[in-house]
Amino acid sequence: MTVTTTLRAAGLATVAALSITQLGLSSAAHADEGAAPAAITAWFSGSAPATAATVLGSGATEIGEADGTSAADRPASAYRTGIPVRLHDWNPAFVAGDTTTAVVGTSEWVAPLYRDGAVVGTIAATLDASGDVRMSYVDDDQTAGAALASGAVSGDVVQDPQLGGLVEVAGGGRANGLSAVTHTRVDTGAVAELRDLVTEAHDPDSWAPDVAGSGSGSEGAGAGSGQIVFGGLVAAAVLVLWQFTGRRTSA
Repeated sequence: MTVTTTLRAAGLATVAALSITQLGLSSAAHADEGAAPAAITAWFSGSAPATAATVLGSGATEIGEADGTSAADRPASAYRTGIPVRLHDWNPAFVAGDTTTAVVGTSEWVAPLYRDGAVVGTIAATLDASGDVRMSYVDDDQTAGAALASGAVSGDVVQDPQLGGLVEVAGGGRANGLSAVTHTRVDTGAVAELRDLVTEAHDPDSWAPDVAGSGSGSEGAGAGSGQIVFGGLVAAAVLVLWQFTGRRTSA
């Protein structure tokens, strides 16, 4: 074997080794992106059940009434949460048409909420810069809770009240609704289609009542009403637990 051949073989071996190492580092970094911070994990496993019991037992919401059971006076031991998933928001640059990266991560996490072993909704919490974890909302979106509990959600999850709840976003503009409302409104497979959907949902003119009587705002008005209901649910829960959840969560 000539010297040139030997050097070439050594070079290829080095490149291959570096490629394998980089691939491993890339995979590890990707895995780390999906892992919840220790403080978030501790809050969902430790504080979330008591938080849910306090909120739902306060009369602020009536989660569970539809199936003949009452949330009132239920102990914290009746509740548990699933694995928290990081929430995302729409990327302003995506909405502006400057990038195809549709979402950006937030400091908020959401998990399915169980009562007596059955999914009854979702619960979310935010980790602030000081390390405090606070409940951000609890709802009765059983559809979204079941989707999160299934373990089949592999894309980024966006919480968009204007669209009606949780949305799963994957690459190439693919998105589908996880909540009861978004499930019927969001099913796209192209970047332009997703951008148009988000832009319209966040345009007040698309859902404001049509005072001129042209009918163009009727469908949007329904979406606006849904947002009021959802917002009221969240606001009531936050007011009830503002003091209850204002504690530092230990990692």
